[in-house]
Amino acid sequence: MLKTALETIPQLKEENYSIWRDKITALLKLRGVLRALENVSVHLGEMIDAELLMVILLKMDSVTHNNVVMAKNRDSVQKLWISIKEQFASSQSSNRARISNEFL
Repeated sequence: MLKTALETIPQLKEENYSIWRDKITALLKLRGVLRALENVSVHLGEMIDAELLMVILLKMDSVTHNNVVMAKNRDSVQKLWISIKEQFASSQSSNRARISNEFL
């Protein structure tokens, strides 16, 4: 089931964050790690951190990787998760539409 779920998750790109987020979140819930991932005060453990880091990095295209993965977050899936959410929160179409309307 995990292999099938992984195969259905697209590579994260600028234009598909919402779909990617929904699918990766469902996978993380299935694995029982979403809440821990989103709470940086929770220590995930080295094996879980490495597994989740691998999954997220594998599901990210090279352009997104270059824009999101930095020295400060490349070794912590929790920090990487926060960086992804911050990067794409401002680029969501609803946010772009709202910002565009403010300038009209």
